[in-house]
Amino acid sequence: MMINLIPAEIVHAAARRVRLLRWSLCVSLSGLLAMLPYTLTLSRKAEAADLRRQIDQFEQESGGLRTQLRGATARTAALLSELERSNALRTKRAWSGMFALLAAALPADCWLHAVATDPEAPGVGSARPPVAVPATAAAREPVTIEAPRKLRLLGYSTSDSQPLIFVSNLRESQAFAKVALQRAQRAPAAQAEGQESLYQFEIVCEW
Repeated sequence: MMINLIPAEIVHAAARRVRLLRWSLCVSLSGLLAMLPYTLTLSRKAEAADLRRQIDQFEQESGGLRTQLRGATARTAALLSELERSNALRTKRAWSGMFALLAAALPADCWLHAVATDPEAPGVGSARPPVAVPATAAAREPVTIEAPRKLRLLGYSTSDSQPLIFVSNLRESQAFAKVALQRAQRAPAAQAEGQESLYQFEIVCEW
């Protein structure tokens, strides 16, 4: 038989301390368990905010790249259009040969002071509404140049018969489909000064 000689007050105090310690451990563990989801939520919110900042940065960068791409695409389209226009113009008549032909057909008593095409400047063919630039160059439509169909020759001669000889020489060259003398009259300056030997003429050549 064992006899406990420790006073009851001490035994009860020790038991209370044990119970308080257990309750403290339980409360601490409960608090830690309760804080764990909150901590995880805060961590995920921080990660989400960081991801949003990265997404915003990427969107800004992609917006700038899209703007640069649109500008580069527009410049490329303009350069391609100019290139096609230049190629189309190069396929037109050789003007050096044209002037050589005019010089050969011009009588000795005639001289030219103006040569102009009709229309004076070539233009792009039928206008079309703007469309998006296609992805491949093969899908682009070729540029059509509105080439001049007439050549106007303005000049002077010492007699009214020289322009007719000039027209005849141009017709014999067979370089034009039609050659017509539009007018041949005394030059205004010659009329003012009383001269009779200076005539002004205009010839239209069509091809």
